[in-house]
Amino acid sequence: KTNAIAALLTPMLRGIYKEQTSRTPIMLYAANQPGTGKDYLANITGIVYSGIAAEETPLVDGSNVYNEEFRKKVLARAISGHTRYHSANNRGHLDSVALEQTNTNTQITDRKLGTTNDLSYPNIIEFSLSANIGFTYTRDFARRCIIINQFSSVENVNKRKFQNPDLHNWIKENRSKILGALYTLIKYWIKND
Repeated sequence: KTNAIAALLTPMLRGIYKEQTSRTPIMLYAANQPGTGKDYLANITGIVYSGIAAEETPLVDGSNVYNEEFRKKVLARAISGHTRYHSANNRGHLDSVALEQTNTNTQITDRKLGTTNDLSYPNIIEFSLSANIGFTYTRDFARRCIIINQFSSVENVNKRKFQNPDLHNWIKENRSKILGALYTLIKYWIKND
């Protein structure tokens, strides 16, 4: 729960970092079984800050790691000014130098497609991934991530009942209140530090 709240607060904290491009951990939403709501939870951050839930394809889907595709998508995100990148439903073993390097670097630099020209943009993107038990990763990735563990003991996750079955829409309708509450929490935290 603490790590999930940290994931929600992190984008707002960027405004008080010493540098706008200070790097933050990758948020890994991990679960013991499919259907626990990893991506649903991860997308709450996107809805709060931009009004949309957006997911990218997996970086690894078993034996294939999509480093080149990831680099192209991240550059496109940087060009368009997006500040979030969530890769959903990863499977297998993640060994992505591209992700590790991009998460660490303060600049996103890559070749513009179809040319020999390099483009460079400040790296203000927050990265997150989701995966189920069985997903493994390198020690370098482990050093760069915070794990948000989810667990469901329910045999059929589709039979669960929720107090608010349309949480994403509720968040969209109450974004200003949520952002105000997060701002108030951070302001109180700084004031009493």
